[in-house]
Amino acid sequence: MGGLLTLYYHMNTASMERDLYMNYQMNTASMERDLYMNYQMNTASMERDLYMNYQMNTASMERDLYMNYQMNTASMERDLYMNYQMNTASMERDLYMNYQMNTASMERDLYMNYLRPWSGTCT
Repeated sequence: MGGLLTLYYHMNTASMERDLYMNYQMNTASMERDLYMNYQMNTASMERDLYMNYQMNTASMERDLYMNYQMNTASMERDLYMNYQMNTASMERDLYMNYQMNTASMERDLYMNYLRPWSGTCT
């Protein structure tokens, strides 16, 4: 009878130890899986945040460069336009003044030429 109790005790002990070991292994594996998944999720989240930050900074830099380009282009176009307008106005003013002076000179010459022949006869 004592041998049977001993055998029963050993089988129960082995079963209990196996259960505890398996429970430990499963809990350890579960904990490691949770830690790994948490690590993976945190790493992915960090990489996504870094990527998004990079994308936003890149977009911001490109937008700044584009806006600077647009402003410089607009400024250059405005300068060219203003220079063109000023040169055109200056050229038109010069042509007008030259025309006015030539017209006045021609009118004066015609007037003086017209008066001169009669000036000798009036005594």
